[in-house]
Amino acid sequence: MKKARWEWCLAHENWTMEDWKNVIWTDETSVQLGGIRGKRRVWRKPDEAYHKHCIKTRWKGFKEFMFWGCFSYDQKGPCYIWEDKTAAKKKFAITEIKRMNKEKEADDRLAWELEQQLHREAYFGRHGRRIGGVPTKWRHSKENRAYVREKGHGGIDWWRYQQVILKPLLIPFVVECMVDRPETIIQEDKALSHASAY
Repeated sequence: MKKARWEWCLAHENWTMEDWKNVIWTDETSVQLGGIRGKRRVWRKPDEAYHKHCIKTRWKGFKEFMFWGCFSYDQKGPCYIWEDKTAAKKKFAITEIKRMNKEKEADDRLAWELEQQLHREAYFGRHGRRIGGVPTKWRHSKENRAYVREKGHGGIDWWRYQQVILKPLLIPFVVECMVDRPETIIQEDKALSHASAY
């Protein structure tokens, strides 16, 4: 990670202010209302154990949420507060992904068959004989280009990011920025929802 970051810095060290003006920066953060996120360490005297500056207070109405936002050099982009997932939204996502997979399954199978044929021919060319064993059977899976919601520890996967952020908020903002700056690019971190091939 350090090496990759160092290389990134070296690759961009000669960028001018005009180059940096083309970048849209995006990120998410967890927000706590009325508190400080994460652990706090304090130095205190024995009699300060319950002093208000040494303890972390919470109350019954405690609220934590995820906030997403973006901006460029001279424009503030849209922002979004992530809503909790509902059963209806989960069901809709499952239905939509099944529909999308059904639409593309024939094309994915054709691509898979072509890859299998090329693999068999390459094997024959190297070894002068056919591949033995039971032939591989087609299955529309993640490995064969099917859309799959990845299970993670967080609640924001590629599907939610695409439906809630990319299509309705980020892409229109990029189009708006490209009117004045045609070389506009987006800078995101490598969160699973950002780095997904989908």
